[in-house]
Amino acid sequence: MSAELTFEHVIYYGTTEPPTIKDVIESLKGMDTLAKSFLASAYSNILGTEVLTVETLVEGFEDGSLWQKFLLVLTFGDEQKMEAAAEKIRSLAVDAYQKLPGGNYPVLKGAVVSSVVAALVATGAVLAINAVSTETQSPAPTIHLENSPIIIIGAESYKMSTQDFVQMIDAIAGTDKKKLAESAVKIVAPATREPGGSPLHIGGTDMPAMDTEIVAQAPAAFSMDQDEYTDELNDVDLQIRATDRDKKSSGWSGVIPNIVKTRVKLTLAEGIDPNRLANHASIRANVVVHYRYVPSRQKFLPNLIEVISLVEGGQE
Repeated sequence: MSAELTFEHVIYYGTTEPPTIKDVIESLKGMDTLAKSFLASAYSNILGTEVLTVETLVEGFEDGSLWQKFLLVLTFGDEQKMEAAAEKIRSLAVDAYQKLPGGNYPVLKGAVVSSVVAALVATGAVLAINAVSTETQSPAPTIHLENSPIIIIGAESYKMSTQDFVQMIDAIAGTDKKKLAESAVKIVAPATREPGGSPLHIGGTDMPAMDTEIVAQAPAAFSMDQDEYTDELNDVDLQIRATDRDKKSSGWSGVIPNIVKTRVKLTLAEGIDPNRLANHASIRANVVVHYRYVPSRQKFLPNLIEVISLVEGGQE
């Protein structure tokens, strides 16, 4: 018999003017889509126990800026799996169990809930920003999420390295980057309407604010309708599957664990010595992953890894 745990989750928008009803409704839809599509996988990874579904319930609102209060209901296959998840949460030293007035279920609060939500929203927003810059042929902004307080706090909350946390988020995002980007833009939208953007705290004001450059540059609305897009990744584990020492644009293929799971074509930028890659099974590299929409799969799939540069000391 299935069992449930319920988390409290809040989003704070530090707006000086009341948001529009449309923005509020769209942000709620964005949160609901993100929860249904990505959070079960995210919490399964974090808690080490399979989460079947995540349902979003609206607990309430507060004005004077905008507070959105949610309950995230995690469903497990049975009581034993739910208890294992609860024990994992306790081991991460998050807040203790509390009871909602009149409720018969535990409500868990803390960074364990909101850090992964914030990281997914930030990742989706950056995907949208990069996609818009590609559409308009304007220079893509340089936003390094691995240096974001959201990522750093998230990694610490789950006792993971920053690199492992980023790789986990990228892998989850990679299941449907189109949907994540569109959901993230809806969630961020109420904070984008004022010049320079408003403070956005996913998890409440005790959590770090979303990076101002993300809020300021996030599109007001977004639909990823193009057939292709690219994603720049730094210092990844590139595993070589085929080599050709005499060529840089053909004869090469590789994978990136948790991101590009099946081997795709590799190309090497000018200045990269093919022999450095050919002599190693894996290498740390800065890359651009190219994605193409596959109608039969109804999702974007990687079709090319462009190796921009190698990370010194990253050979195995």
